[in-house]
Amino acid sequence: MRWIPYLLSKGAQMIKINNYISYIPATNTPLSADVCFIECTHKVYIFDVGSNQESLNEINNLIKEKTVILSHFHQDHCNNIKKLLPVEIYLGKKTFDYVKSGKIINEKIMIKDGITLEIIPIPSTHSKGSLVLNCNYEYLFVGDALYMTTIDNKKVYNVQLLKETIESLKRINTKFILLSHDEKFIYTKEEVIKELEEYYSKRIQNNPYIYYC
Repeated sequence: MRWIPYLLSKGAQMIKINNYISYIPATNTPLSADVCFIECTHKVYIFDVGSNQESLNEINNLIKEKTVILSHFHQDHCNNIKKLLPVEIYLGKKTFDYVKSGKIINEKIMIKDGITLEIIPIPSTHSKGSLVLNCNYEYLFVGDALYMTTIDNKKVYNVQLLKETIESLKRINTKFILLSHDEKFIYTKEEVIKELEEYYSKRIQNNPYIYYC
């Protein structure tokens, strides 16, 4: 089974997905998530800001006005935000408690800036208050929202939250899902849902958790 996050060790170098999306891959020294750049007509939207210097430099070098969307509060995804304030930020309530700045997103919002962006709260075992970003109904950035969490040194899914995650993904109109810290990074929506449903099928009656094995 996949999706115990894979940490790239080859360093942070910008990779282009298409003519408006690029990203700096995750690194393990320091631990830093993939940092994604969506260049729109008037702004550059940044999904997660990472914790490494390469990502911070790239963000600071942007000429256009920038807006940040933080997937969740873990430091490998948002630690650089402290060095970028003040900047426009969209984030969940749990992340706001860490950052102390930005607009809290409790329901889906849509932004039109040459392309269509949807910022969507999603249930997640990995991190409460996670947000995902859907770009032009094609690429869905999810950060770590689809991963397990750790309880008593064991990787687990919460059964109810996993069910809600799957249902939420099915409702989102997109083609590809992009998983932070994953070497492949880009999966089809069908691949991802199939994998999550395989995990969900391993649930045991009266046990609130599904354990990685």
